[in-house]
Amino acid sequence: MTDIEQKLTARVAELELALAGRQAAIGKLQLDLAAADAELTRLSSALVDDALARNKPSPSATIDSDEEFVRLLGLVCLHWTCEPVAFAESRDALITHIDAYVSARLAAAGPQWISMADKMPPKGESVLIFYPQDIAEPYRIDMWDEWHEDPIGMGGPTICVGEGFMSFGDDDIEYWMPLPAIAAAMFAAEGDANHG
Repeated sequence: MTDIEQKLTARVAELELALAGRQAAIGKLQLDLAAADAELTRLSSALVDDALARNKPSPSATIDSDEEFVRLLGLVCLHWTCEPVAFAESRDALITHIDAYVSARLAAAGPQWISMADKMPPKGESVLIFYPQDIAEPYRIDMWDEWHEDPIGMGGPTICVGEGFMSFGDDDIEYWMPLPAIAAAMFAAEGDANHG
């Protein structure tokens, strides 16, 4: 073997030894990474278990603020995701509390549907009506006002014959709701322009 061949062979042996050392270091790093990943999984699981144990939502929970609502909703989602079988026993009660809170907030937020059987709309006021006969457009705006008829049918003076909706038959309307203030003002102004 020539001098150059000996030097090349020695250099290849050095590089192979360095490569083996680096591969061993990479293998150790991979083992360390797997151990760290397992420890992270264990700690995450312990953290979730601890959060579940400390924050078990009570079926008799009361919601008296938006913050409590958000906290309870978060706990419901956490428990539902992490332990759906164990959580099933209190789920329905908590959902009832959440539903009651949301319903109360909606009721406080603004007008709700009013049954025609309970109360008639104010005379001369446009309201939102529920007209179930039209499946495509069941919500309409109509005015509850006096009905006038010409008793002779000749275009003469009219007499009041009662109250009702101007566009739809009263028997067809089951529910109504006051319009928001801005929409009511717009319809009132439009009515004044048409009649003035």
